[in-house]
Formats: sequence, structure tokens, C-alpha cells
Amino acid sequence: MKYRLRELKTCFVLATGLGLVGLQSGCLIVAAGAVGAGAVAYVKGELESNLDAGLSEVMTAANGAVAELGLITINSNQDRLVGRITARTADDRRVEIRCDGVASDYTKVRIRVGVLGDEPLSIRVLDAIKARL
Repeated sequence: MKYRLRELKTCFVLATGLGLVGLQSGCLIVAAGAVGAGAVAYVKGELESNLDAGLSEVMTAANGAVAELGLITINSNQDRLVGRITARTADDRRVEIRCDGVASDYTKVRIRVGVLGDEPLSIRVLDAIKARL
């Protein structure tokens, strides 16, 4: 009888664990699908969006948005494939903007504020970039 109870407990724990893994992966699939459709996704402290503009155009807009929001630019560089801007807020939080040129008229933008992220500020930065495109 004791052996049977222990076996049932083990099965319950395994089933619960597998159920949670299934739920977790479903959430990631939804977020990935939303980004693929051109929407905005905020996952693990990082805002991600796809913009219908070339890398150079998005980088120009991002540099303008950083200046407009009063952020202090620490570094800004780009090549033909990737652009990156590092800035600081007035309270000394790091703002990282990474732009990946996917095609000549299509760019993936990722924004992270601080270590853990700040969704409202990330959205403000993205909105300022979009307004300049």
C-alpha cells in the first residue's frame, strides 16, 4: 500500500511538471508569432518590433528619438547589417537599442532599459522611433 502511494505521488509530480512545461512553451509560441506578424512583443525585459524601413533610416530615426527624449548617447554605431545605440537616462539607467537589417526595407528593433527592462519607457522609445519614420 505504501509503495502504491509513493508511485501515485511520483506520477502526479511528473504530470504536473510536464503540464507546466507545456503551458510555458505555448506562451513563447504566442509571443514569437506576434513578433513575426509585425506586432510588438515584450519578453523577458526586452521590447521587440519589426519596422517597414531600412536599417539606415531606422538608425537615423532612433538617434533622433534618443535626442528627443533627452537621453544621453554613449555610443552609436552601425554597419550594413546591424546598428546599435547605447544611451543613459537621467537616473543613469542604460538604454540599449539594437537594429538588425533583415531586408533592404525591413528592420528588427530590440529595446532594453536597464537590466530587468522597463516596458513603458521601451514603448516610448519605440513610439518616438516610429514617429520619425
